[in-house]
Amino acid sequence: MKSLKAHWSTVRWFRAGAWSIGLLASGAWLTTPLGMTSVRGQDVPSTFVSALAASAGNSAGYSAGSPSGLGSENEVIDELESFEIRIAALPQHDSAPVITALASSYDGRFLAAAGDDHAIRVIDVASGSTIRTLTGHTDWIQSLVFSSDAQHLYSAGNDGRVLRWNNQFPVSHTQVLAAGFAIRALTLSTEKNLLAVCGFSSEVLLWDLSSGAEKLRLSCDSEDQRCVRFSPDGSRLLRGGRLGEICVWDTSTGAELAHYRQHSRRVFTAAFSADGSTVTSVGEDRRLIRFQIESQQVIFDQEVARGKLMSMCLINDDMVAAAGADNSIVLVDVQSNQAVAQLNGHTGTVAVMVPCGEYLASGSFDTTIRIWNLAHIAERDAQVGRPVGAPLKIDTRLQIR
Repeated sequence: MKSLKAHWSTVRWFRAGAWSIGLLASGAWLTTPLGMTSVRGQDVPSTFVSALAASAGNSAGYSAGSPSGLGSENEVIDELESFEIRIAALPQHDSAPVITALASSYDGRFLAAAGDDHAIRVIDVASGSTIRTLTGHTDWIQSLVFSSDAQHLYSAGNDGRVLRWNNQFPVSHTQVLAAGFAIRALTLSTEKNLLAVCGFSSEVLLWDLSSGAEKLRLSCDSEDQRCVRFSPDGSRLLRGGRLGEICVWDTSTGAELAHYRQHSRRVFTAAFSADGSTVTSVGEDRRLIRFQIESQQVIFDQEVARGKLMSMCLINDDMVAAAGADNSIVLVDVQSNQAVAQLNGHTGTVAVMVPCGEYLASGSFDTTIRIWNLAHIAERDAQVGRPVGAPLKIDTRLQIR
């Protein structure tokens, strides 16, 4: 990685009151609040600058065009800052891995990223640097999650194993379980001490971490399950897969709370609302669907993209980020049925998204991770008279405890 001095030797920064002022080689002056740095239209925390120097030539933008079915009056709005993190190839590999698994520590300081080279990179978000490379899996890693107490990282993938990594140095791992099938998704409730996995099996495995034993095996309707997730309080568990069905269970008893098929094709990602009362999902049919468990009713169903939707992240209960095979991320205000913005910058399928502190992190088949400053969208839209209805702020109540 090039140093800031080597790459931006012509940049000079001055502080004046509550603002930071910079002069580029082009002679253009930039003015940003202290603690932020703006280079080529990209506003990121100033600690990102050294890593940004390596990727400043990459442009990324957003537009608020109208994905099919959603209302929007806006055309291309402006460039949106995104901090790009490039993953280096392992010494024994010719190319960097596609990114199919991401996890963020609860404070947003660290990201774990993994994909098809069987290794996990632990990344310091402030610098963009890989501080640890963890090896132990023997096949493609599909899912990662940090414990809410920040003591452990859990990983799972096509080798059918769940590994637990400690946060001590030297980092070591233990095998939590061997599922006997390729695992596509992993979810963890630290408070309940429960872990669940799904994959190429007709069952979801619910594991009790306290006893180190299986708690429940929950039946599915196909042997291709792509998502499994606890509600924030760990009392409920959902799964979705190839047939477009989603099932919700009570984690204490295994009782089925909901079972519905609204998607016409494979479901890739689903998540609970902050109170666990609704489920939001996306899939290959390009639709974003919201289902209310108590009423057993679909309360939102809309096609929101031009390609298959592979990933989703709930920003809060009103705002959803959805992405997939068209290489872009669309932000949807569910309450107003509006596409707020389309985030462009990736050049491959956006396979995974997670909250990262107050930012959104996305991983792609283009082998990169991007960090998006969501708050800046609202600020810019307000400045030009297009206030965003729903807040563009990460709701920490959505985190699984």
